[in-house]
Amino acid sequence: MWLQQASTMHLRPQKAGHKNTQVLVPCRRRVHLLSILAVVTLAIVIVIMGRIYRFPRAQPFTLQTGGAVSTSHSANQSSAGSQAVVAGTAAGTCLAFAPSRGNLHHTVYIDPGHGGIDPGTTGTTSAGVRVDEVRLSLATGLQLMTLLRRDGYRVVMSRIDNRVLLRPTADDLQEGALTPTGVRHDIEARIDCANAAHADILVAIHFNAYDDPTVDGAETLYDPDRSFSAASLRLATFVQHAIVEQLRAAGRAAPDRGVKDDTTVGTPALTAKGVAYGHLLELGPISPGWLDHPSTMPGIVSEPVFLTHSTGADIAASTHGQQVMAQGMAQGINAYFAATSHS
Repeated sequence: MWLQQASTMHLRPQKAGHKNTQVLVPCRRRVHLLSILAVVTLAIVIVIMGRIYRFPRAQPFTLQTGGAVSTSHSANQSSAGSQAVVAGTAAGTCLAFAPSRGNLHHTVYIDPGHGGIDPGTTGTTSAGVRVDEVRLSLATGLQLMTLLRRDGYRVVMSRIDNRVLLRPTADDLQEGALTPTGVRHDIEARIDCANAAHADILVAIHFNAYDDPTVDGAETLYDPDRSFSAASLRLATFVQHAIVEQLRAAGRAAPDRGVKDDTTVGTPALTAKGVAYGHLLELGPISPGWLDHPSTMPGIVSEPVFLTHSTGADIAASTHGQQVMAQGMAQGINAYFAATSHS
C-alpha cells in the first residue's frame, strides 16, 4: 500500500480503490497532447517489443499453504552490494549491485515499499493466513533485482531486509510507529538514494488495498508533471502491460486497471500541505518547503495485486507469484530501454 503521509497506525479507513496515501483529493485531470500521442504510439510498440522481450511462459500458480515468504537470500545479496553515502539513511540501506552477466550500462533503482516499523497494508490468503505488504514487496523486489542483474543492469536497492531507510529522530516516531513526518522523511531518504545512485529509472513496488475484498487488479502509477513525464508514462505502460500478460499466462486473469496519473487516483491526504501538493512524493515535482529535492529520473509505482483480495494475497505470498510479477516488471523494463534506445 502506498503510504506517504500516513503513519503506520491505521488512522482512517481505506478509500476508493486505493489506500491511505500521500496523494490528495482528486485534482482536475490534466490532458497532455504528448501523453495522448505517446499512448497511441505505444499501442503499436508494445506489441512489437512484447514479442522480442518475452520471458518463458509462466507455469500455473502453485500457491503456498500458509503464504510463507522466503527472503533468506537477502543476506547473501548484501555481501555483494556497496552502500551509497546518503546523509540520514540507515546502515545497510541504499545498496548498489553490479550486473551479474554482461553490462548494459543502465542503472535501475528498485524501492520495495515500506519497511521495519512501517508495515504497509495487510491481507489474508485464501487459506486464512495474514500477510504483510512490507515483506511481500521486499521478496518481489529481490526477485526483480536478480532478473535485472542477469540481464546486465546495475541495480540499486533501497532496502534488502525489513527496515526503513531513515535514521529516525524524535519527530519521526510516536509510540514506536512512524509519524506522518517520519513517513515523509523516509520517502525523502528513498528519493535521495535514487538520486545519489544516478539511476536511469525508479521502480517502487507496492501492493494495493481496499475495503471491498472483491476489488482486484493490477495498476501502475506515474506523475504527469515532470520534465520526463513522457518517459515515465512509457515505462508505466510497458510494465503494466507485461505484468498483466505474465499474470494471465500463469492462469491469473486479474482485471487490468491500467496506467494512472498520480494526481487523479482520488486518495485523500492526511495533511493540508499534502492536499496542496497533490502528488506522490517519490514521483512528484519540487515544492519548496515540502519537497526540496525530488527524484531526477523517470519513475513509477507498480501495484500488481490487491492484498485485500484473497487470490491477490495468494499470488503475492507465493514464491512463484513473486517470480511472475518480477518477470513482468523486468520484461517491461527491458522493453522500455529497448524503445528508448531506438527513439
